[in-house]
Amino acid sequence: MSGLRICLLCADVARNALGRAYALARVLAREHDVQVVGPQFGASVWPPLAGLMEKHGIGLTAIRAHGYPRFFGAARRIWQAIQADVLYALKPYPTSYGLGLLYSQRNKTPLILDIDDWEVGAFQAMRRKQLLRAVVAAITSPNNYVWLRILYAQVQRAAAKTVSSSYLQRRFGGVLVPHGRDTAAMDPACVSGEGVRKEWRLSGRVVMFLGTPRVHKGIEDLVAAVGKLKRPEVTCVIVGAGDTEAAGATESDLAAGHVRVLPMQPFDRVPAFLAAADVVVIPQRQTPFSDAQMPAKLYDAMAMARPIISTEVSDIPQVLAGCGVVVPPGDVEALSGAIARLLDNEALARELGLAAREKCVREFSWDRMQITLREVIDGVSLKSGVSPSGRSIAGRGG
Repeated sequence: MSGLRICLLCADVARNALGRAYALARVLAREHDVQVVGPQFGASVWPPLAGLMEKHGIGLTAIRAHGYPRFFGAARRIWQAIQADVLYALKPYPTSYGLGLLYSQRNKTPLILDIDDWEVGAFQAMRRKQLLRAVVAAITSPNNYVWLRILYAQVQRAAAKTVSSSYLQRRFGGVLVPHGRDTAAMDPACVSGEGVRKEWRLSGRVVMFLGTPRVHKGIEDLVAAVGKLKRPEVTCVIVGAGDTEAAGATESDLAAGHVRVLPMQPFDRVPAFLAAADVVVIPQRQTPFSDAQMPAKLYDAMAMARPIISTEVSDIPQVLAGCGVVVPPGDVEALSGAIARLLDNEALARELGLAAREKCVREFSWDRMQITLREVIDGVSLKSGVSPSGRSIAGRGG
């Protein structure tokens, strides 16, 4: 099957959930007519992707949205914007999967569900009082904990499921679709980091974290690990936060230049920032949420042939087997030692980086994603009797 109209329902286009939607949309658009639709619970589309969907010919419909009861108006506009032979809901959220289930039931449109996180696990790890406060604080949110529990209990209603980690696959079933990357565009042979170093006045050796800083990302461990090196020529550069989100850095760290905190960057500048790094560190901590998650920026660093250090969480040890360094989560001493080892052994760092790039091209490229997604879409289309015209093969209304 080919040439279908596929609508990706994103839970919130103002947040980093749009990153997964972007990669899936770009790959699916190689064979299908793709649109991305979703509520925008913020002032703008997620800044790193602002304008990039349209640049690559993918329609993005962002519906300004608020909490209950005003969300019902946004839900109606989202519903009206959908034009699809197949729906693809990203995350089992009311604002994506919930709307998708209602639309699918009403219009007999097959629905695929993508699960790339386990948000319910993060809530379940909270103490009872903490959880109660979180529930009350978000009572008007369409994606509050109560609704999430309900939707997570309905995942088997999807015609097919895709997941981003083996943990999620064991828990929910479905086809494993890692966070693939455009390895043709992310080619270290064609990208220089010198412009980024000059723009941000980065000198010496750069140990970089690039992503969305959150508690489970272990940024405090990274800052402490670089501090233990006591090497003034080494700077810890955290890309993806504002100056008010120092992610574990102290005022003295910032003042001394020991740590640099840079804002979020557009997706198309990620390769240049990674090229400016001597070592990329992804220090995930072990939590119920991170056990299920695979950090997307791991694959960016692999595509760009960076020497990578990460932790024994989720599928990271398997992904970095033979092409990266893995240390126990939360072990600052081990993390610091691994950083020193790669900084001091440039031949090893280069070897690991090239091996990571080779593995990414082979297993985590958009070409590999395309093959997997084709099988998923074809299976759902044939099972549901949907043709590229939007009418069923048997002649039913689609």
